[in-house]
Amino acid sequence: YKTIVVGRGLIGSAAARHLAKMQDGVALVGPTEPADRAAHQGVFGSHYDEGRIVRIVDPDPVWAETAKRSIERYPEIAAESGHSFFTPSGFLAYGAADSGYVARSEAQGRRLGATVAALDTAAIQASHPFFSVPDGSRGVAETGTAGHVSPRGLVRAQAEAARRHGGACRWRRRQRRRRLRP
Repeated sequence: YKTIVVGRGLIGSAAARHLAKMQDGVALVGPTEPADRAAHQGVFGSHYDEGRIVRIVDPDPVWAETAKRSIERYPEIAAESGHSFFTPSGFLAYGAADSGYVARSEAQGRRLGATVAALDTAAIQASHPFFSVPDGSRGVAETGTAGHVSPRGLVRAQAEAARRHGGACRWRRRQRRRRLRP
């Protein structure tokens, strides 16, 4: 191999995919997720959950831009791998009308071209009747680009895309080693 990526998590699998598109001889190595978390004594990965909210609306312009760029790449990764990992289920944030968080989030979403809607208390309650929303709340909803990803699914997709681009993906279950006593 020319390049070996150690760590089969979110970052390692993405690195392997990009490298495999650029050169031959890429290998992705690392342990699989522990089968029994309660008995596991090693390092845990950051992707052992099934849902992360993703959205463009955010009061921080750098975070919003970074999220937009990531979300725009999801269809490419899904096409390269044949694995779906993103569900465009939408996003809603609400708070006190004077907090500024919602207004700044909405402004960033509009600036970056997200499909957003400003909502007052009645609109939030009408669209989300299962929420108990305080009077005087203001909300912002994003559709289309907002939803949730499966980190496990994203790792699978990145690793498969790397493999399809010629990379080798190797992993093993950690086995407990027994020390032999003399």
